[in-house]
Amino acid sequence: MLRKSSAKGTAELRRQNRDAILQALWSNGPLSRTDLSDITGLSPASITNIVDQLLGEHLLLESGEVKSHVGRKPILLDLNRQNIMSIAIDVTAPNEATVALINLHYEPLRTVEIEIEEYQISSLLEKIMVAVHGFMRDAHKHCVVGVGITVPEDLDISKAKMLFSTSLSSERIEFAEALRYQYRIPVRMERKVNGMALAELDTGVCKELNSFLYLNLAKTVDASLVLQRKVVLQGFTGDIGHIEVASQGVACRCGRRGCLDTLVGGWAIMHRVLADKLLELADKADPLLLLSTHVSVDDVVQQARCGDELAQHICEDAVSALRKALDAVLALLQVEGVVLGSDAYRLWPRALSELLQGKSLRKPVEVLSGGLASSALLGAAGFAFRTWIGEK
Repeated sequence: MLRKSSAKGTAELRRQNRDAILQALWSNGPLSRTDLSDITGLSPASITNIVDQLLGEHLLLESGEVKSHVGRKPILLDLNRQNIMSIAIDVTAPNEATVALINLHYEPLRTVEIEIEEYQISSLLEKIMVAVHGFMRDAHKHCVVGVGITVPEDLDISKAKMLFSTSLSSERIEFAEALRYQYRIPVRMERKVNGMALAELDTGVCKELNSFLYLNLAKTVDASLVLQRKVVLQGFTGDIGHIEVASQGVACRCGRRGCLDTLVGGWAIMHRVLADKLLELADKADPLLLLSTHVSVDDVVQQARCGDELAQHICEDAVSALRKALDAVLALLQVEGVVLGSDAYRLWPRALSELLQGKSLRKPVEVLSGGLASSALLGAAGFAFRTWIGEK
């Protein structure tokens, strides 16, 4: 009989070996058993035992035979991407969230939009838990391997608590801990911009890039860094919206003037349009840029394309500011590309990327427009899958 410490060490070793096989198939699959042994360094016997277990759990499938091979052709193995699922949660505001069941092909199979009247994060989390429970109940024929959560930079739900009841008692515990306790699966919570970058890496415009800087051009400007095809989670804060790009510019919420946020961030642009409207459009009977309290950055882009001078001036200022900020950041980073995306606006990233093409940066990099819908949700799924295979 193994002692507890010995049994624990054996279980940990098995988990590490299992993770090594899953990671090899994630990065290089489909592979034969011999390939897996060569890549992981595990013995053929260990490979056989673990693969048989994963096949029995419907996490792997046999996807064919090696074509060019003398003698008995090895069977290829791959992850069962149709059957492996994660639950992705994208919290967009204290009263709004989207929950989806997503397979390893990054196909959302079911989606629930949640919106409550009160701005009470604990009430929102309770609604999310109900949606997760429904997905887990209905997904019994599939393998739900984890939960991924993305949250905005200005919303911290890591310490938010919700009422959690068991057969013995009720108490308020942290949301992620409640999910782990209830379903015994990994739970990963990350910044929204990191999820958006990961989605572009896995399924978007960056599938062929090893490194890039991702900018989320939403109400403010946030960034994520990808190096060696991994999102950098430590040592890079991503708060580049406060890089000074205009010494005598508009006051920023940080207390300084001329920050990138004041020229590229959505809040600042809408504020500027409404202010300029009173000064520059007051005498026009039928102004092209007729804006109300519902003005959006996409409205500005549309009007710029229609020839409106104010809108064009705003876009030109944004491109100039973005170029200065990127020159400053890229002087410190070695990346292959820059991706402009947004979780709030559809036209803004593409418009800026097109304008930037004619404004060469000091360091030559490819500037791309992220075009994925629901990128934060797909990124949440991606983080859940990576946690499941043991990737940090």
